[in-house]
Amino acid sequence: KFILLYVFLIASITSFSQKSVNTKMIETLSIFVKKDSVFLNEKYVTRNELKLGVRRYLIQFAADSKINLKATLKTKIGSVTGIRTLIQSTINGLKNDYARKIFGVRSYDELTDLNKLEIDKYFPTRISSIE
Repeated sequence: KFILLYVFLIASITSFSQKSVNTKMIETLSIFVKKDSVFLNEKYVTRNELKLGVRRYLIQFAADSKINLKATLKTKIGSVTGIRTLIQSTINGLKNDYARKIFGVRSYDELTDLNKLEIDKYFPTRISSIE
């Protein structure tokens, strides 16, 4: 009985460690819009602070990132659209910065499709909206 239990434990530990290695962690940034107020990870922020926070987050987590944009039902669609546009412009700004730094061009739009794919791998645009 002891040997069977030992073999089972070793097999379970090996299986668990292989799953842990193969699992990719996705970091999530939560943005909540309530009327005209914006909360970044449950902290009230101005639009400028939001832009800086999103930028820092994307630089730190890059390809392993996801942005959740949530709003209450009473929030005007224009407020949510404005925040989504702000986030997208921040992502586009980072893509332009990296295009200049890595490929020596003025903007992301001047890159070849192959080079754009390289930057898109690093800064994917994953903004999920939940209302």
